[in-house]
Amino acid sequence: ACYHSSSAGQTEASQNVWLTAVPYLQGVASPWDADAPGFETSVTYSAEQVYTILTGLGLDTDEIPNAPAGWFGEGVLDSAGYVAQMPVCGQVFTGTRLRSAFSLRSAAFTVAYDAGENAFVFTTHGYGHGVGMSQNGAKHLAEQGKSYEEILRYFYQNIEIGDCRSLF
Repeated sequence: ACYHSSSAGQTEASQNVWLTAVPYLQGVASPWDADAPGFETSVTYSAEQVYTILTGLGLDTDEIPNAPAGWFGEGVLDSAGYVAQMPVCGQVFTGTRLRSAFSLRSAAFTVAYDAGENAFVFTTHGYGHGVGMSQNGAKHLAEQGKSYEEILRYFYQNIEIGDCRSLF
């Protein structure tokens, strides 16, 4: 069973993160995650640091414009609010690839260039890959009196709960 700390407000479908659609790992609303500690966080990278990371992603130095303000385009979000893809210096990258490259807490992020500081501010929502059960959402549902079975059935759609000892 996949789980994460907190979603961006809706859990992510497995195929948007791992390219394989798993029927019980489809997105569900988890609006309580917005109340999680550290739901929104920001990290700042200098333009020089970003340049180094972009070359590590395979961009040729000739492909990176001199003006950092134009390095990142507008991200295309999926239905759960995570970056599905984002143009970077004329190439398109998935949100999960950029999350990994920039060590972001989530693929639900925005990028803003601060010309005065010559730096990029990445702001994320949620923490983790977003697939499966949100630990923060499960905590909220438990505090509302939901049973473990109700919580599991909420986050993992159309599942059967049984004794795993019968499998052996």
